Amino acid sequence: MKRFPRQTIVAFLVAVGALVSSADRLQAQQPFTSDQLLKQVLERLNKVEGELARLKGQKVQPIGPPGQGKLFTLFDSMYLGTPGYSGSTSSYPRTLALRMIFVNLTNKPVTAKPEAFVLSAAGKEFKYTDLTATTRNRSFRLGGQSVTLQSLKRAKELKVAPGQTASTWVLFENMPSGKRIPKMKLKMDLAGKATELDLNDKANDLLGLNVERIGPRKSLGLLTIAGTINTVNVGGIVDALDNLIANKVTRIVIRWTSGAPAVDGYLKGWLQQSAAMAGTGNPNNNNTFLQLPGAIRELHLAGIPNSGSTNSNYYPQYANSTAVAQRVHKTDLAAVGAALKSAYESLPRNELVAEIRDGHPLTRAAAIAGGGGRLPDEHFPLLLEYVNNNDAGIQQSALRALAHFGDQRAVDTLLLHARKNNPTTGPVAVESLARSRFASAHTALIKLLKNEGPDSKKAIIAILADNPRPIWAETVYGFIGDPDPQVSAAAMTAIVKIGHPKLVDVLQATLESGDVARKTQAFAILAVRTDARSERLAMGYTLESMSKTPPTSQMLSLLNRTKDPKAIPPLLKYLDDPKAASVKSSIISTLTQIGDQSVAAEFVRRYPSLNTNEKSTILNALRQLRSPEFMKLVAQALNSSNSSLISIACQGLQAEASDEAVKLLVGALAKSGSTSTWSYTCNALGVIATEEARKALILARNSDNTNKQSYARNALSNLWQRSPGMQYTYQARSYAQQKDWAKAEKQYTIALNADARLPVAYSGRANALLKQNKVKESRADFAKAVALDPWDRQAITGLGITMAIQGEYEKGIKLSEEGRRKYPTDYVFAYNLACVYGRALEYVKKDTKAVDRPKKMAEYQKKALAELKRAVSRGFKDYKLIKDDPDLNSLASLPEFKAIHTPLKKKPDAKKVVPGDAPKAVPRATPPANAAATDEAAVEEG
Repeated sequence: MKRFPRQTIVAFLVAVGALVSSADRLQAQQPFTSDQLLKQVLERLNKVEGELARLKGQKVQPIGPPGQGKLFTLFDSMYLGTPGYSGSTSSYPRTLALRMIFVNLTNKPVTAKPEAFVLSAAGKEFKYTDLTATTRNRSFRLGGQSVTLQSLKRAKELKVAPGQTASTWVLFENMPSGKRIPKMKLKMDLAGKATELDLNDKANDLLGLNVERIGPRKSLGLLTIAGTINTVNVGGIVDALDNLIANKVTRIVIRWTSGAPAVDGYLKGWLQQSAAMAGTGNPNNNNTFLQLPGAIRELHLAGIPNSGSTNSNYYPQYANSTAVAQRVHKTDLAAVGAALKSAYESLPRNELVAEIRDGHPLTRAAAIAGGGGRLPDEHFPLLLEYVNNNDAGIQQSALRALAHFGDQRAVDTLLLHARKNNPTTGPVAVESLARSRFASAHTALIKLLKNEGPDSKKAIIAILADNPRPIWAETVYGFIGDPDPQVSAAAMTAIVKIGHPKLVDVLQATLESGDVARKTQAFAILAVRTDARSERLAMGYTLESMSKTPPTSQMLSLLNRTKDPKAIPPLLKYLDDPKAASVKSSIISTLTQIGDQSVAAEFVRRYPSLNTNEKSTILNALRQLRSPEFMKLVAQALNSSNSSLISIACQGLQAEASDEAVKLLVGALAKSGSTSTWSYTCNALGVIATEEARKALILARNSDNTNKQSYARNALSNLWQRSPGMQYTYQARSYAQQKDWAKAEKQYTIALNADARLPVAYSGRANALLKQNKVKESRADFAKAVALDPWDRQAITGLGITMAIQGEYEKGIKLSEEGRRKYPTDYVFAYNLACVYGRALEYVKKDTKAVDRPKKMAEYQKKALAELKRAVSRGFKDYKLIKDDPDLNSLASLPEFKAIHTPLKKKPDAKKVVPGDAPKAVPRATPPANAAATDEAAVEEG
C-alpha cells in the first residue's frame, strides 16, 4: 500500500521553479545566466536521479554538465477546472492549464512547439487553441492568487540552448465536464523524438504523497503530503483513498510535512468540509470538486499549511464550525488519536497492550490516551513507566490515562507533575486531576490550588472552569477577592461556568467597589445574562458610564437587546462628540432600534455634516423609523456622485417598494449619466417589478448607451427569472425538445396563468401553436410577447414569420429588419431573419397577382441567402436544420442553398466554432433550462 516517496522530487521541482522564475513565475523563458545557477540545478537533478535509481535498484548514473546530459521536462503548476465560474460547475466544459519547464543539458539546441502538443483525455484528443474575447479574461486560483488565462505566457515555439532553460504555459480548452479527474497523456515532439508524458503521474509528483497503514490491525490510513495540492492531483488523493477503502480501511488521517507549501483556500475548504461530513451519511456533494469515498468513517486533517488564500468561498458555513474543529488538528498526534479513539475504547485488551508497547510512534500515544483507562491493574505500572517516557506524546497520553485510576500512586504522580510547572506536562496533569471521577484526585487538586503561586493558581482555575464540578464552586469563589487581579479575574470567569448562588451578589459588589478592570469584567458577564436583576445592574452601569465616556460595543449590544429609552439622550450627545467617532455608525444603529420620530429629527438635522458611511446608516435608519424625510434625503442621494450613497438609497427604495419609490428610481435612471446609478436603479426596479418598473427597464434597454442597455437587460432577465411562471416554462421546453407540442402549449398556458406578463411564455406558446399549424393563435401570442419585451428575438422573428404566412410579409419583414439592429452580430437572429425572408418568398411565389412580383422574389431570395451565409459565417453550424427547415422550403432547389447546407455531408469534420465566439444554437423554442428569459438561443421554426 505504501507509495514510493516523492519528497526529493517535490523539493527539486519547487527549487527549480524558484530558480527558473524567481522574478516572475509567469515569464515565458528564463535562461541560466551563471555557472553557479547551472551547478545548483545539476546538483538537484543528480539527487533526484540518484534517489529514483536507488528505489528501482539500479546503478546511479551521474548527470554530466551541458553537452553530456539529457533534456528534462518538468511541471511546476497544474490546473483543471472551469475558469470564471463558481459554485456548481460540474456541467461546464473544463480547461487544463500546465506550466512546463524544459532543462536542456544536451550539446544541441532543442526546439519545442507547444502549438503542436496534443492532449489525450477521456478518449478524445485536444489541441492548442487561441483564447477568444470571451475566455481570455476568465480567471482561476493559483498559489493564493487570482490568475487570468490571458496573463499566462504561452509560446507557440520555444528554443532551448544547451545549458539553458525555458518555460511556457500550455492550455487545452473544452475538455469534458464532470468531477472525476480523467487519465491524461501529453503527446509532443522534442528534439525529433516523439514523447508521451503521463500527466496524472506528473501531478502526483508535485503532490509528494506517501501512504501508510498503521494502528490496530492496520486499520488507519495515514496519508502524508509533502508537496503542492492542485486540482489535478486531488485525483491522486482520491485514488489512494479508494485503494484504502478496498482494503477495508475506513479511518483516515491526512497530514502535511512541516515544509509543505500552502494550500489554496478553496481546496482547504473542500478538504475541511469533506472531513466534517465523513461518516455522517451526508457526503460532500459539492459539484466543483471530487467526492471522497462515502465509506470513510473517520477523516482527520493535521498540520494544514497556512492557506495561500484565507477565502473559502465554496464553504463559508464551515469556516469556524464545530464539525471542522473536531476533524482539523494542529498535530498529527492529535489527529491520529481522534481517528482511533473509538477503536481503542473497544479493542481487546491484549491487542491494546501490544499497540501501547510495540505500535507505530503515533499510535502508541493514541492507544494510551484512548485506551489507557481500560488497562487492567496488572498493567497499571506500565502507565507509570510511560509518564517518564522521552516521547512527549507518550508522556502526555500516559498522564491523561491516569485520570481513570483512583490508585493513590496515580494521584501522587499527577500531583508531582502538576507541581513541576512544566509548560508541557503541568497543565495535562492538572486537567487529569480535574477530569478524574475520584474524590481523592479532587481533594488533592483543591489543596494544590491553595498552595500554589499566582501564575499557577490562574492556570489551575482556568482548567477548573473547563471541567466544571460543584465541588470547585466554594474554592473558586474564595479566590474572587484575591489580591492578585489576574487570579481574581480568572476566578470570576470560572465561577460563571461553574455556578454559585452568590454570583450576582459578587458581580454587583464588584461594580460598586472594584477597580476599573474588575468592573469591566463584571459588566461583561452581566451584559450577556438575561435575568431581570442582571439586566438592571448592567443597564445602570451602562448609563453611568455613558455620562462620562462613549459607549462600548458591548454596551450598545445590551441596549439593542433591552431597548431602554433612557439611553436615548446620552447616545444623541455622542453623535456630536469626536471621541465617539469610531462608534458613531453603531450609535446611529442603536438609536434606530430604540428611538422614535424625535430621534429621526435629530438624524435629519445632522445629516449634512456626516460622512458617507454615516449618511448611509442615517438613510437606513430613517426608512426603519418611517420618517417622511426619508424620501427627500434619498432623492438627494440619487442625484449625488457617490456610489455608496446611491447604492444605499436604491436599497432603501427597493425595500420601500411604494409608487413614490418607483417614481424616484425611474427618474434617476432616466436623468443620470452615471453607470453606478444605472446599475443600482436597474437592480432595484427589477426587484420591485411593478408595471411602471418594467416599462422603465424596457425603455432603458432601448438606450443608445450599451452600458445602460446591459444593466436594464440584466435586471429584466432577473425579473423574469424570478417569475412564478418560469418553473413551468422549463417543463414546457422539455416537451418541446420531445416535439410534444400539445403538452408544451398546455404547460406554457399554465405558466401564463401564474404570470400573465411573462414574455418568454408567450413566445414559447406561440412557437408550440405554430408547430400545430395554429397560425392565427400563434401570431397573437408572438405579438403579446413583443409588446411585453420588444427585445425578445424569438418573438420578433416569430411574429415576422406568422405575418408572412398570412400574406402580410412586408410588415413582417419590416418588423424583423428593425429587430436586427438589436442583434447585429447574433447568428441565431440572422438565421431566423432568413426564415422570415423564406416565408415571404414562399407567399409571393404563390401570389401570382402580387405587385412587382419578380422583383420581390429576387430580393427576398437574395436576402434570405445572404442572412443564411451570415449566420453560418458567425457560427451557426446546424446544417441539417438548414436543409430540413420548412421556413426555407422556397430555397430548396437553389444551388446556392445546397452549397450552404452541404458541409453536413461533405465536411463532417468541419472546423468547430471556438466556444465563446457565440452561444450554441439549440432547437427552436427549446432554450437551455438555465438560459435567461431575455436571451434564449431559440431558432424559429414555421
